[in-house]
Amino acid sequence: MFNFIARDSNQNNVTLEYIRNFEEIRGISFPDVLVDFYMNHNKAVLEDVSFSVHNLEFTVEFIIPLQHGNVCVEKILSFNENNEYISKTLIPLAEDTDGEDFYWDSASGKVYYISMENVENPVPICDSVEQFFEILNKSCE
Repeated sequence: MFNFIARDSNQNNVTLEYIRNFEEIRGISFPDVLVDFYMNHNKAVLEDVSFSVHNLEFTVEFIIPLQHGNVCVEKILSFNENNEYISKTLIPLAEDTDGEDFYWDSASGKVYYISMENVENPVPICDSVEQFFEILNKSCE
């Protein structure tokens, strides 16, 4: 299902109970594919994943883990809320090789790329997390 995973880090997976609690606190509902990813592949190492959208090239370094580590969804959301850079509906999803992030919009379901140098102009990538993972899978074929 996740052809873009090179190696799993099984010791850092997240429980369904933790995910549901996180959703309740945030008032969101993760797509099933993201719940599956966090439960079974949180902190996985990715293959070389590059793709283009709108004539722009992207390289995904990793899917941002929900929990565990210096860069995780919880810490990024806390930083974003304290500085009010990014809409509260945007949930960090993945990071590129330059340290910029892809976000999942919990209101619309769409995935965006946001550069910290141009926060006001997010680049639409696709209509869902499922499509984003499909793009990553295709880039590894």
